[in-house]
Amino acid sequence: MKKLIFLIAIALVLSACNSNSPHAKKLNDLEKKYNAHIGVYALDTKSGKEVKFNSDKRFAYASTSKAINSAILLEQIPYNKLNKKIHINKDDIVAYSPILEKYVGKDITL
Repeated sequence: MKKLIFLIAIALVLSACNSNSPHAKKLNDLEKKYNAHIGVYALDTKSGKEVKFNSDKRFAYASTSKAINSAILLEQIPYNKLNKKIHINKDDIVAYSPILEKYVGKDITL
């Protein structure tokens, strides 16, 4: 999830690019570095100009995938392991984590 949020942020910053732009190489390099996929599509409704990068691929919206990802995680972990404590380090926190950032330096359960 940390990678996904980082890549979305990078994609937004570089959103003025398309597959043929100079930024396309940077986005391709990021995909390789993080073993992930980045997709950008934007439409200027006034001019009709489009910005595209991997716009032909499907991506889950971050908020809509949280419930599914949580369900998959819970299905894969045996019930008796859910009480296992995990230490939260500052480096574990991604941008805008208002709940989790309160637990930096502490141990929490899933």
